[in-house]
Amino acid sequence: MRLKKWLGLGLALVIFSSVGIAGTREFRKGMFFLTPQVGVNEWTVPFGVNAEWAVSPNIGVGGTTMLWLFGRKEYDYSVVTLFGDVSYHFTKLDARNLDLYVGGGLGFHVVSSKKRSDFLGESSAAASGLFLVPFAGARYYFSPKTAVSLRLYVDILGDWAGAGAVLGVTFRLK
Repeated sequence: MRLKKWLGLGLALVIFSSVGIAGTREFRKGMFFLTPQVGVNEWTVPFGVNAEWAVSPNIGVGGTTMLWLFGRKEYDYSVVTLFGDVSYHFTKLDARNLDLYVGGGLGFHVVSSKKRSDFLGESSAAASGLFLVPFAGARYYFSPKTAVSLRLYVDILGDWAGAGAVLGVTFRLK
């Protein structure tokens, strides 16, 4: 619970501070970004990738896929997340090497579980569904085509709702 409180506070800080700082060199129409990333949360370390295309001077459209593998009690779980997202990048004010953005996405969790049991044998179950996720993020460029990224998010709809963060390295490919 403590992690969720800090993530919520961090998300609010990014959103409120992003109005005052942003860069135009780091996000422009026609650019393409690819970000391998790992998740930060209380119970496992998911990994995946995000892709984003700058369709206007401030708007990016893209998608993310993440994979969670973990065990709880007598079950092993795998969760594959796929979602499309739209981001608004704060490019009007000048901040060198920094790209701040907010956005939202709609996606689908594909969840499967497998029960571990020596007595009864193995059994499996699945629970999948739609989710809605608002987010705030930042990229800090340490070279013209490479940045470190942080995205804070809160799943607000669906069975796997919760708060979290992903860290990654962004490569500007175009």
